[in-house]
Amino acid sequence: MPSSSSPCLSWESATWEAYVHAVAGVATGGFSSRSASIGAFDSHAVTFVAMAAMFLGAVSFPLYFRSVRHGLRVLLRHHEFRFFLSVIGAAFLAIAVFLLVSGRPWDFALREGLFLVVSTIATCGFNSADPNLFPEGAKLILIFLMFTGAMVGSTTGAIKLSRIELLLKLTFYEVTRLLHPRAVSVVKFGGGILTEQTMRRVIVFFFAYLTVFIGGALALSFFGWDLESSIVGSAATLGGVGYGWGTAGAGFADGDALGIRMVGNVLMWMGRLEIFTALILFVPATYRD
Repeated sequence: MPSSSSPCLSWESATWEAYVHAVAGVATGGFSSRSASIGAFDSHAVTFVAMAAMFLGAVSFPLYFRSVRHGLRVLLRHHEFRFFLSVIGAAFLAIAVFLLVSGRPWDFALREGLFLVVSTIATCGFNSADPNLFPEGAKLILIFLMFTGAMVGSTTGAIKLSRIELLLKLTFYEVTRLLHPRAVSVVKFGGGILTEQTMRRVIVFFFAYLTVFIGGALALSFFGWDLESSIVGSAATLGGVGYGWGTAGAGFADGDALGIRMVGNVLMWMGRLEIFTALILFVPATYRD
């Protein structure tokens, strides 16, 4: 139930607010009609409904169609969906522990920890609590989630969990080959065998993403941002996350920060196009017959 400080809305305003936050949640756009985002409503019900909308937007949409046709078992057996749930669960537990150790009440630690985990991995940007007040360990986990993003085929940005899962499998595969150099083995992923071309593309994409992120962080630091704000600002804009802390929390709204806003625009553009589509525009061969 909302507290006495919650905004009192007419049915017209309430309908408009509900529509704005519903479409922004499912589309993981993160735009809110309130400067305090979801926290402005001071309502547990609104928080959990927004969390559900972000979660739905973070799941692969083709997987929904397959689930409707073949049942929920398709969803529950999908390797990326299980990995998605595992990452959310691990990040949520870790952040909740950090919040509890820092002296926060257990209900705040569970509710706000889960909300920010879902919001960040969905690259949505809704927030119901000030991340500036979170412990440093919790912030580090949130930065990691800014890189991962959610499932391929969802409305989210960033690297995507399928690529992260594949890179983990490749790492395990290489370690196994070092231990057993004469063994004949293949990398299986999603029920199939990965080709060399697919593995190469994922590795190159990961390297390109990190390179652009580092370049963005250096550009922001050039304009006077501190180390943490530069890292958060670059990761948030490149991943399309939509929120941050430190100088990155409100730095892009500074009317005098034209250079910083241009860096943010370029990073958001490249991240939304998934790097390669943007980079290919700068290759001269693209414009030859």
